[in-house]
Amino acid sequence: MHQWRQRQRRLIFCSLILICTIWFTGCVGGEDYKTYIDAANKTDGIEKGASEIQISVINTFNEDILADMSEADRKMISTLNQVELNITSHFNHVLGQSIHSIYYLYKGLGADIKIYRRAQEEMYLKLPFDGNFYRLNDEANNDSVQVDGEQVDIQSVFIQMGSDWNNILKSENIFVGEKSIISNDVGEIKVTKFTIKPTSVQLAEFVKRVKSNILSNEAMLIKYINANQSEDIIDQASFESFVDALFESMSITRFDEVAFVDIDGYVVDEQLEIEIAYSSSSHFSNILENQKITIHSKHWDIEKKQDFDFSELDLSKVVPIEQLMKGSVKP
Repeated sequence: MHQWRQRQRRLIFCSLILICTIWFTGCVGGEDYKTYIDAANKTDGIEKGASEIQISVINTFNEDILADMSEADRKMISTLNQVELNITSHFNHVLGQSIHSIYYLYKGLGADIKIYRRAQEEMYLKLPFDGNFYRLNDEANNDSVQVDGEQVDIQSVFIQMGSDWNNILKSENIFVGEKSIISNDVGEIKVTKFTIKPTSVQLAEFVKRVKSNILSNEAMLIKYINANQSEDIIDQASFESFVDALFESMSITRFDEVAFVDIDGYVVDEQLEIEIAYSSSSHFSNILENQKITIHSKHWDIEKKQDFDFSELDLSKVVPIEQLMKGSVKP
């Protein structure tokens, strides 16, 4: 059972890697491949506005493995049947200001979190049922984190995977749809619908590249994983063995993506559904049988002035984030 718990933690981490990869890659559209890439770059370059991303992961587990577990472990696994994340953001990158409202459902419990950024180097975290505001340090404001005195840039792994995805797709994978009207948070807008249809061969090649990317960054990822858990330290051999077994058992069985681009060339609405099937073998028992990942992202108020309400931020109740991590602060 101890070995299973190790695998379960690693499986969740690798699943998050794949979900974040899909997040980074599933954000483009256009009339042909050039327009597809142009729209992606233009949308990524938005300096101010509002956005929302909704992520839902539905997990189906191997009943044979569940049957051999204790009742407590089965209950714990059942809380992972569905994981949800919803992030609504208002931002102005020029001023270094933003407010992020985050809702997540994990282990059957939902929670609302807020992140306030009053200036480039001034960011605060507000947790539910907690009267404090936690000052995030400079490392939390960067794309990388520091582990044992070294910078660990996890986001770079995802960005590379996004680049791999764009290199796999060809012009024949992008299909122009009808012009239509959709509604967002500010009203109705004229859009053109685009459908992205990669082939099964391309999807299999992408999974191989994801695995290769993970293994090429294994030292950084192992250090990151071990820094975020207090037991079951992972070494290089066990990490490589687990990644090999997991990706050999994984196949993308469904991929549906549609993007809506407005007349200014921005991706204002995008919907992605992907299903992944997992199998077991004589040397690897996979707790997962199937995952259905749904990602829906929206952009509005693009390049328009944002009004930030920081009135809820009580600076008299600010404490360092390190106290939260040590568990020394109580509401």
